[in-house]
Amino acid sequence: MREILSIYIGQAGTQLGSACWELFCLEQGITPNGQFSSVKPISYDENLGTLFSETEKGKYTPRAAFFDLEPLIINDIMYGPYRELYDPGLFISGKEDAAAIAEDIIHLDEK
Repeated sequence: MREILSIYIGQAGTQLGSACWELFCLEQGITPNGQFSSVKPISYDENLGTLFSETEKGKYTPRAAFFDLEPLIINDIMYGPYRELYDPGLFISGKEDAAAIAEDIIHLDEK
């Protein structure tokens, strides 16, 4: 069995990745918390391990990594409706967003 690791970089990449994983979950019958749904999936694939890793508790998590220098979009995913699907270690972001840096510059200019 082959495994696919998806890597999403930047704001557009992380937003695209989030939308893709929502679609993959719908197609495979996986709920936002990583469990199988009782509803019949749109397109079930017996090789879920290609896209998802199965934990010891039977939960499925995406084989993906998300990178962005600004934490805003990554935080939207980490605290959104699919927050339980993702392992927090899949996300790497900077500590400040551009808006916070812009505010600092404006405050410096005002002094």
